[in-house]
Amino acid sequence: MKVVTASYLRANLANVFDAVENDAEDLVVTRSGHEPLVIMRKSEYDAWRETEHSSRGANGPGRERLRW
Repeated sequence: MKVVTASYLRANLANVFDAVENDAEDLVVTRSGHEPLVIMRKSEYDAWRETEHSSRGANGPGRERLRW
């Protein structure tokens, strides 16, 4: 798992996205004073969510939806 700063990500966005997509490697993005974030391919995220959902059951806790 590669780790980059938010500043590096901003400066190299297309290249970083290409690397995540082509290498199937998750990326951790750090920002001072904030919780790190993870960028991954959606297919990997969907598989992870399905596994998480299956392990908790359909009505398990944590089924919150993001609201922008």
